[in-house]
Amino acid sequence: METPAAPIDAITAYLSAQTQIPIAELQVDRVEAVNWPDSCLGLAQSTELCAQAITPGFQVELSARDRRFVVRSDRTGRLIRQEP
Repeated sequence: METPAAPIDAITAYLSAQTQIPIAELQVDRVEAVNWPDSCLGLAQSTELCAQAITPGFQVELSARDRRFVVRSDRTGRLIRQEP
């Protein structure tokens, strides 16, 4: 399955905003299609309610400046969460 560009673009923009690392420096190392267990992409906060529905999406590993990041998204790139 080919990964659509829109979620990857959204993920790199999100991570750039979170880390202040320019998009051009972020390298996508790995993309995996995943079915998340809920609408919080399996990363719910203790005070958060998440719809208990399978949410198709991606787990993306990126790197920059000797750092590694793992970011999750739904298949459209509208829901995005960074793994701790």
